[in-house]
Amino acid sequence: MNRDQYVAAVAKDMTERALQSQVEALMRETGWMFFHPADNRPNARGRVQSITAGYPDLHGVRRDREIYIELKRQNGRVSDAQKTWLHALEALGHEVHVFRPDDLLSGRILAALTGRITTETKD
Repeated sequence: MNRDQYVAAVAKDMTERALQSQVEALMRETGWMFFHPADNRPNARGRVQSITAGYPDLHGVRRDREIYIELKRQNGRVSDAQKTWLHALEALGHEVHVFRPDDLLSGRILAALTGRITTETKD
């Protein structure tokens, strides 16, 4: 197995929760304050919070930057509600990203957090 095959296999098997844990660690290491809304899917008692469906997974602030991040499994689909939120935030001038495991493994997430790349949504 070569490096590219290994990275593809790791990315394919990484859960969104594992990706989020890694992204949160990178955010802490690079000086970001961040908020992760609780799971808002309905349960037996209703919704956990009153958040409109599709709100991004992470909202971060660092010095003069603000960032919104949606995390997906390698082959996960961005829902229509998530697209609506991301495009609305981007239209207001906010920095938004959709990240997948291969973005973590390639260094793209670290580059975004340190300001080496800017707004990029991958639907």
